[in-house]
Amino acid sequence: MVDRLKPDLTTRNIRNAGESVRVLIREIQGWDTVIWEDDFLGDSLDAKYPAATSGVDGSFDKIAGGLGGTATIDVGDGGTSADNEYGGIGLGGLEWKGDNNCFAIARIKISNVGTVKAEFGFTDVFSDAGAVNDLAAGSATAGDAAVWVFDTDDTATWQTFAVNGGGTPQKNEASTIVAPVADTYQYMGVFLEGNHAMYSQWDTSGRKIGEDLVIDSAIEGGTAVGPWLFVQNRGGSQDRLITIDYLMVGQRRS
Repeated sequence: MVDRLKPDLTTRNIRNAGESVRVLIREIQGWDTVIWEDDFLGDSLDAKYPAATSGVDGSFDKIAGGLGGTATIDVGDGGTSADNEYGGIGLGGLEWKGDNNCFAIARIKISNVGTVKAEFGFTDVFSDAGAVNDLAAGSATAGDAAVWVFDTDDTATWQTFAVNGGGTPQKNEASTIVAPVADTYQYMGVFLEGNHAMYSQWDTSGRKIGEDLVIDSAIEGGTAVGPWLFVQNRGGSQDRLITIDYLMVGQRRS
């Protein structure tokens, strides 16, 4: 097993943690660590990301003039999309493994937290209509995945969810999880260590919230996975979307 790789690079933590976090920063900048960051600047996403997976006409779009760079994944346009329409995007490729202690962190917000499903984390297929099939019943579409999932068809807060090699999924509905607020950013993090997954949250200004949650034997660490962002209507005549402001993905090189 390679060494743990769990960064918290918010300004608040860097100031408070002192030399320990500065050692981590130097390590992340080293040749033995693979890091992918995106602030969604520039005019086009086409060269970086695959086409969006869509129920009908969902898309992944750069927000023109978005302060500091932002993009959205949505279910469609015009406020008239049907119930269960969706949009999903693989944020990069299937180039990451739990055996290399991969992690993904994103600063995201959901346009409306009523009648919506959202996912962020790692999955093994980008063409699925969500890594999670039925959150309430605990079933998955993905074979290997570790994601944060929010689905108002079940509860009005985030849950942690994982499936290992197509087996029986696991989820955690801890009371310490902080629910999303409409149109308000949260940092969400998923950290894989071999077959295990750790989930973390921060608020819009980078203050740690909730508690780190762990699912053991969450995922097959040798399976190639990729970071995943997904949104789905849970009602008709609406268009839910997620805005992403920042992404960081990394792992040990070997």
